[in-house]
Amino acid sequence: MQFCSDGIDKESLWLSISSHQIGPKNARYSFVKRLASESSWSIRFAEKALHEYKRFIYLLCVSSHPVTPSAQVDQVWHLHLLYTHDYWDDFAPKLNKRPHHCPTEGGSFENQKFKDYYQKTLDSYVYFFKEKPPLEFWPVPSIRFQSLEYLNRVDLDHFVVLPRNHLKILAIMLALSLLFYGYISFSFDSLL
Repeated sequence: MQFCSDGIDKESLWLSISSHQIGPKNARYSFVKRLASESSWSIRFAEKALHEYKRFIYLLCVSSHPVTPSAQVDQVWHLHLLYTHDYWDDFAPKLNKRPHHCPTEGGSFENQKFKDYYQKTLDSYVYFFKEKPPLEFWPVPSIRFQSLEYLNRVDLDHFVVLPRNHLKILAIMLALSLLFYGYISFSFDSLL
């Protein structure tokens, strides 16, 4: 049996974190369904993201340094924070550390600080779980910390989202359609 520096049994801690169910057990709109819906993820991806979030919380508890989540894990954390009773009354008391969410204050110093925390988190992941973190949830720091200033939430029931390179293709298709329509119209008019 391994113990944390504060005497907490690591195996019991992981069992407590990994078995925790967020939200009501019989909810028709479960935490995972909400996570998938609000993040535009499949149910399977949301389940895996939840697992990685629980691993992150474990790292928060057993690491001797501050930890920083990936963007996907952070989304899970944000949603869990909205379940305030579950988060503070049921989940947090199981942990040996208070899991506060501390966002950046901005600036180059803060940016570097969180990059360092993130790299240490990745290193701790390998150390404690004896495997590399999956890249789909834990990208390398250079990708994790690309500019996020253009990210926005979008109501997908009312808007269509296309990658910029698809806009070029649509513009070319529209131009060709107009040319073709103009040619057909011109050809038809000349027959009259």
